[in-house]
Amino acid sequence: MSILQLPLERKEVQRINNMRIREEERKKRIFRPKYNIYVDSEALKAQADARKKAEILDKQQDEAIQQHENYTYQLAVRLAEQAERRKRQYNQEITQYHQLHQRPESRREFDLNDPDYLRKSKPARTSDDDPTLTISSAQIFEGEDRSLTERRKRQQEQQKEWLNRQIEERKNTLDTELRSNHEYFEYLLERNRRAIQLDALEKECNKHMLQTVQHYNTILAEQRKMEEQQRERQKIENDRAEMTNTANSDLLTEPLEVGFMSAFGPGRINCPMYKGMTNAMIQKIRETQHVQREEKKKQREAEAKNERRWQDLMETQAKQAAQEMDVMRQKQRETQYRIAQENKFLSQEQEEKLNNFKKYVNVNVPTAEYFNKFGTSSR
Repeated sequence: MSILQLPLERKEVQRINNMRIREEERKKRIFRPKYNIYVDSEALKAQADARKKAEILDKQQDEAIQQHENYTYQLAVRLAEQAERRKRQYNQEITQYHQLHQRPESRREFDLNDPDYLRKSKPARTSDDDPTLTISSAQIFEGEDRSLTERRKRQQEQQKEWLNRQIEERKNTLDTELRSNHEYFEYLLERNRRAIQLDALEKECNKHMLQTVQHYNTILAEQRKMEEQQRERQKIENDRAEMTNTANSDLLTEPLEVGFMSAFGPGRINCPMYKGMTNAMIQKIRETQHVQREEKKKQREAEAKNERRWQDLMETQAKQAAQEMDVMRQKQRETQYRIAQENKFLSQEQEEKLNNFKKYVNVNVPTAEYFNKFGTSSR
């Protein structure tokens, strides 16, 4: 977890610095009395909304990164548990093999240590007419060994059979060990391949998600612009229709100047005779409306420019976030590869130590003759 916290902290510091820089630029734009004579509340509101959207997007990206970290940690835990189960199963199989195929009765020196040796051995002779006796009816003398040649031949055959059996067992053990190592390496390769596939799939999903959000934001902006244009056109058409209907109605057939002739003095309106404004007044109002429309057009252009700037800023931040995520995933892959190489090296080193121990250290195995010497002398 400490490896993944460094990019997040650096990203947080960079985001705070960017916010401070934007705030300073905004102050410079607003607090310029030579050019700005009012505060555009709508533009400030739009900027605040855009900033909130950017904060929400940053929060979603942080949550996505946290979910990916949790998934990676759970995957590592499951893989470690699987490796532990395989190791435990391998040890159980070795123990069962020892119990089934390496019992004490199968050892070649078992006849020297057999506790039932006296029960199994035959007496020197069974009776006086023992068929094993010679024709001279003499007893079998002590130290006589008439079956020496045959016994040695059987012993040689038995030793040869034991040696062949041990060679075969050794070969089977080496084959089993090599097969287990090969399966373990194949398992590691398969795990790495699956991790790479998951990483590529996650990148593709993030890319599609960013494209979908950008496309959706573009559609919303175009739709809002079209609605504003439609409302403006409808307002202009309504105003023109109202002026046309008023100018062509029956109420304005009389002279307009009569409405401005009042007994109270010039400049006052005679309400009963008032029929509407003069052409000069209407022209002045139209000029005022034209000026207002121009100001509104400039205001909309400024809003569109600010919107484009915010859109470019959001795309830049999204690209930076994607690049940082790529760097973080590259570091994770390098760490996993280094751990795999270290485990491989430790496995080879352990195997070499075990072979050296069997070859050079565990070579002098004590026999039964060595243990029978104890208690036979006062020394």
